[in-house]
Amino acid sequence: MADWPTSLPQNPLIDPYSEALPKLLIRTPMGSGPSKIRRLIGNNSRFISIVLDLTQAQVVIFEEFFLTTLLGGSLHFNWVHPRTGAACDCRIVSDESSGPSYKHIGGSDELTRIDFQLEILP
Repeated sequence: MADWPTSLPQNPLIDPYSEALPKLLIRTPMGSGPSKIRRLIGNNSRFISIVLDLTQAQVVIFEEFFLTTLLGGSLHFNWVHPRTGAACDCRIVSDESSGPSYKHIGGSDELTRIDFQLEILP
């Protein structure tokens, strides 16, 4: 399993950082009355919204890591959880409607802001 590249930032930007607790319940609508609620069995994934400011050289490294090493997000990798500091197994969420996105923010370093959804696997 791959490791998050050391040449990329190890922690996301703090201001847009958000983390969601795992989904533990499933709701099933009934024909009448309140929905039926039941607990999902097993450990479930957590999701973190990650935003990084990358130099142009780091964008090339990220793209190589995502597209080649992780096969477009189909493989998982080792990373240190930005809030807890614990090692975790994660993958970048990517499907036909979402994936990493870029925004050129310029500045003296010609930075590019990239954001993506990270799934922390149980």
